[in-house]
This record gives sequence, C-alpha cells and structure tokens, in this order.
Amino acid sequence: MNLTQLAICNFRPYYGETVLDFGAVADRPVSLIHGPNGYGKTSILLALQWCLYGHNRRRREAFEYFNTLARTEAGSLMQVRAEFQSASKSYTIVRRIRGKNGRIETAQDLDNDEITFLEDGERYQGQDPVVIQERINELLPQNASQFAFFDGEKIEVYSAGDPSEATRDAIATVLGLHLFAQAKEDAEKLATVVSSERQRLLSGEQEHAKLAREIEQVEQDLRQAREQVEQRKNELKEMKAVEADLVDQLTVLDEPRPIVRELEELRARRSELEARRTTLRNQMQDASAYLYLDILAPVLTEQARKARLLADEQLRRSREAARKAAVRELADRVRADGRCICGRDLDDHDFRKLLESLGLTEEDLQQDDQSDGVDAQRLARGLEDVLVTTQGREAFASLVAKMSMLEDDLDEIETAIAAKETQLDGFDEKTIQTLIEAIAKCRANQELLSREIGDLEGRIQDLGSYRDTTETKIRRLGGQIAGLEKLTEELDVLNATAQAFDDIVHETSSARRHEIQEASTRYFKSITNKLHAYERLLIEDDFSFALEDTQGRRPPMQLISAGEKQVTALSFILGLNEFSQHEAPILMDTPMGRLDREHRKNIATVLRDLGRQVILLVTDTDTEFGVREILGSAVGSEFEIVHDQATLTSTIVRRNS
Repeated sequence: MNLTQLAICNFRPYYGETVLDFGAVADRPVSLIHGPNGYGKTSILLALQWCLYGHNRRRREAFEYFNTLARTEAGSLMQVRAEFQSASKSYTIVRRIRGKNGRIETAQDLDNDEITFLEDGERYQGQDPVVIQERINELLPQNASQFAFFDGEKIEVYSAGDPSEATRDAIATVLGLHLFAQAKEDAEKLATVVSSERQRLLSGEQEHAKLAREIEQVEQDLRQAREQVEQRKNELKEMKAVEADLVDQLTVLDEPRPIVRELEELRARRSELEARRTTLRNQMQDASAYLYLDILAPVLTEQARKARLLADEQLRRSREAARKAAVRELADRVRADGRCICGRDLDDHDFRKLLESLGLTEEDLQQDDQSDGVDAQRLARGLEDVLVTTQGREAFASLVAKMSMLEDDLDEIETAIAAKETQLDGFDEKTIQTLIEAIAKCRANQELLSREIGDLEGRIQDLGSYRDTTETKIRRLGGQIAGLEKLTEELDVLNATAQAFDDIVHETSSARRHEIQEASTRYFKSITNKLHAYERLLIEDDFSFALEDTQGRRPPMQLISAGEKQVTALSFILGLNEFSQHEAPILMDTPMGRLDREHRKNIATVLRDLGRQVILLVTDTDTEFGVREILGSAVGSEFEIVHDQATLTSTIVRRNS
C-alpha cells in the first residue's frame, strides 16, 4: 500500500495548506523531502501519525500541534489528509480539529477532533469514530507503525539493551502473537469461572469444607502473589523508565564530566600538598630552634678540628712529661748512688752520654712540663657531639627551599582549578554526582525488585504445587459431589488449552523470529562496513537485539557505537517490515545521521533496491557522498521545505529533477 498524497493544513510550522503529491510510485518508489533541521521535517512524520491515530494526550497534544498563527484566526481548523492506494483499493483518511469559537488560547478552546474515512470513495460504515479507528488499525496497526514511520534521531530506542513495551508489543503484532495471546486469556478467564463454580460445589459439602477453604485460601494467595508480581513488574518498568531519564540527563552532562573528574583530582592533589605544607611548617618550626647551630656549624667544625689538634698535642706533651719524670727519677737515683741500675759506676761524662742516648739534656731535666689548664680532649668531644646533632637533622634553609617549591606547586594547582571551574561554565558538579548516585540507587532498586519478583514467582509455583496436591485429594472424593468431576475435567481442559496456546505462541514466535533474524542479518551485511566484525543479528526472547561476532560472542549493546546501533536498528526494521502482514510505506526522518560515508551509500543502495515506497526526510548533507546519485534512478518525486524566518512558517515546493 502506497501513500499517494499527504495534505497538511495549519499543522505546526505549516500555515495554510501544503500538499505533497507523490503520485504513482511503482517504477520510482523513492521520494526525497529536503529541509535543514528546524524547518519542519519531523512535523511531516507527526502529521501522518496524527492523521492515522489521533492524539494520545487528548486536546493538549492537538493544541501543541495547532499552528500558532492559525490559533489567532476565528474559525480556523487544523487538518491532515492522507490518501493511500493498494493493488485493488484506495483509502482516504481525513482528521481535523477546530476551535470552539474565536481565538484558540488554550487546549480547552478546541473542539473534539473529527475523522473521515473513505474506502474507494465511499464513506465507511456510518463514520463511527471507534469503528473507523478499528478499520485503520486493521490496515496499519498503530503499535506496528513505529517500524514504518520512524524518527532516525530516536532510532536508538529500537536497539536498546532493554526494549520498550511499545517495541515488544509492535514486534508481537508483526509476529502474529496477539490472537493466540487473546485466546489464552479467554481460556484463563473461563477457567476462573469454572474454578469458582467448582469451589462453590466444594464449599457446599461439609466434609469438603476444609479442602474448599484451603483451595480458596490458596487461590486468594495466588491472586495476591500474581498481583504483587504484576505490581513489582510495573514498579520495575517505572524504575527502568526513571533510570533511562536519569541516563539521558547524565548524557547531556557527558562533556563536563571529564572536567569534573580532573577537578576532583586537582583538589585531591591540592589537599595532599596542603597536608605536606603543614608538615613542612612543623619541621621548620622545630628546625628554627636549632637555627643558631646551622649558622655556627662552619665555626664549630673549625673549632672542633683545632680542639682535636690541641688534644693530640696535649696527649703528646703528657706522654713526654711522663717519660721525663721517669728519667728524672732515675737520674736522681743514679746521682745519689753514683751507680747505674746495672751496677756499674758512673761519672758525669757517662751520665751525660746516658742522657743523650735518651734524647735528653741536663736542661731538659730541669724543665717541668705543665698542663695549660684546658681539657682539649673533652672540648673536642663536646664540639663533635654538637656537630653530629646538626648533621642528623635537615637544615632550616633546605626546609625553606622545599616550602618555596611546594607553594609554587600549590599556586599552579590553584590556577588549574580556577581554569577547570571556568570550563564548567555553570554546570553543577554536585548535580552530576547526584545523578550518578541516583542511577546507582535506581539500579540497586531494580535488582531488589527483580529478586522480589523471583521470590514471588517461586511462591506462586509452590502454591500451585500445593493446590495441585489438594485437588488430587479432592478428586479421590469425586463421587460425593454431583458434577464436581465434570467441572474438574473442564478445568483441566481449559488449563491444558491455555498451556497449548502458550506452546503455540512460543513455537510460532521462535520460527518467525528466526526468519526475521535471517532477513535482518541480510540487510545488516548489506549496510555495515564491518563485515568481518559481526556474523549475524539476533532477536532475544525478550525482543532485545544483539550482535554476534565470528567467535560467537555478543558484546553488550551499551558498548556498541551510536552508528553501529543505528545500522543494527535499521536492519531490524527492514527485516521486520519484510515479514509484516501490513505493507505500509516506509517514512524515515533523518535516517542517516551519525553514519559515515560508506554506511550512507550502503543504506541508499538497500533502500533503492527495496522494491516498496520509501519517503526520506533528509538534510542536504544526508544525500552527500554519492547518496543522491545512488538513489537517482529510484527517485520519483523530490521536494524542498521553504521556511519563512519572519513568520516561523514553512511550506513545501517540488524540486526540479
């Protein structure tokens, strides 16, 4: 089914009516709509979505869509008309909304929106809005439309590690799982009704009263546990949404985060230097008490040297004096006796020769060597002890030099801190830290909720086992209550039916997921320029995406670049569309952002050869690097958005080929 015409009136920047006529697209299925950012490309995508599905936030969203100039005009309306053509039928969908009267200043000034649906030019079944919306959803299901009409700037939501509920629901629709899920739900509801009737019969018999009460309590506990599981899952979903919002906020602050880390390191370094400065000050204070020793150290060294020389001289003189004293005593004895100690008689001549042999004279014997009164040995030891004290401690001057260098380092760090604080330019580093802590707390809460869910599911399993055991006891008493056995059989059949639908859903989804994986991998290999890096694209059981390399490894999606995520998501979308039962035109808003030249050329080749209608909302840079030339033979219509900066309005004109 192709979109042949889209008419937009008073929708966002489009003041008055603007018509995009795509015409027949069989041979040239690609249409290009050029416009710089902010001119109204995304508004075309929103207009088509609003035309098909209306607004989600009642009139508030419609008020935001209503062109600001048109709001000031009495009787103005906002309208979007979309015309589609399939192989055998044509469809026209018109959605409009008017002001109640006069100017439109708030959402309350808008009337309810109106929708018209024509099938082959005929009004559809009385134009009941609910019936019309159901018919539109049959042709183009809203939950699957995100895979046909999507915003390239938000394409990463498709490749997130944890897909949104809307993405899961859309994939389930394409896989055809909703009918089975509804059938399973109907069987479970009927099983609840049968179970209630069965409980009533059980309660009617006194001998079964105890078992009935137990079953009733178990059923109540099961309901409560399931409600708690559902509640915890909702809380977990909300917590994940909060985490995503916090991560988005933190992403905005990604640029200053390295500066904040550097600032923290500088401040830590400053604290370290300040602590060293305090230590140096204490050492300088201690050293100042011995400053006089540092000043006198050269003098003390010289005095110690002289004292040591004096001590040596005193020692020599003491030894000489002792020797002379011994000789003098001996000489006195020899003179008194006139004999040598050997017994030989001595005269004066012999005595002098004896003195000469001892190196002495008569005069030496007359001299009495006296001490000069100074204990040079003790003085030398004292001075040397003082010098040892000065050598075992760092000099005050050295400490002053270190303090000077440390102060210089502190000045440099203070300058660097001031520069980093200037670079932050108003970013609150406390906010960044708070966000990081909030994300960590959010993830911790998610882990706690996941554990609670696991515990509750374990309790549900235990209660189910207990219920089965109790029901086995009741079956043994089956003949006592009329109809109980029949109801039990019906309940077993219904439970088996619900399980069968579960199995069908599992088998069907597994088979079709494999087909979609193969198609998505084929597109991925056609687009990516890293053929040897990844082997295939996978769809996990929870409908999240994964890339598998040649060694069978699956890197986390958080570690894959934005460009690779975009290629992954685009490949998946094309693969999913290949198996969709509702062939809609593909409308892409800036699908090539963040991609390099080769990826853009590969995407252009894939879209050219897709064989179905593709409408691309692009900037001129998106079609550079040969993209326009590759698409050339498939381009059937080309438009340009013209923007009036004075009135902030836009219109669309056809470009000449």
